[in-house]
Amino acid sequence: GKYTVKFILPDGSSFTIPNTGDDAKDSDASANGCSQVVTLNPGDNDITIDAGIVKLASLGDYVWIDSDRDGIQDAGEVGVEGVHVLLYNAQDDKISELVTDKDGKYLFTGLLPGKYVVAFDAETLPVGYQISPDNKGTDDTKDSDGILDIESMYAITQVVTLAAEEQNLTLDLGINPIPAKL
Repeated sequence: GKYTVKFILPDGSSFTIPNTGDDAKDSDASANGCSQVVTLNPGDNDITIDAGIVKLASLGDYVWIDSDRDGIQDAGEVGVEGVHVLLYNAQDDKISELVTDKDGKYLFTGLLPGKYVVAFDAETLPVGYQISPDNKGTDDTKDSDGILDIESMYAITQVVTLAAEEQNLTLDLGINPIPAKL
């Protein structure tokens, strides 16, 4: 008869790319978890139908008001709501877009392991604020990571590589009030 195998993913996982390489060792599950149709005759035994699974990752963190303009998150400095944050893969394809919550937090979830860049839309910063200096101090979880690209008006982070099941919470953006002109 004709058969299709349906695989059920565990939470926080995704299927790998199907049908690449040796048929006895590759994944046969499509994005919906189904294999191709297999026809078995009496006495047949097909042990080549498999599913490759990868654990997903996440990436994010925080946009905050850097009141002392030092590029480092300090006690008492508060988050910024409403900043648009975009996620790009290594091929410069936009993967997703979020807006920071009331606490200045953002989090991209369900990501395949790989290389990513975050871009903060500078045009969605509060009026009268500018981007803080990047990569200050020794704690990557507390520094500002965005560098303003004047042409695009996005503060762009360094490329990060996510491993399976990794949660990277180090891509932050500090903003500070533009000093008054005398």
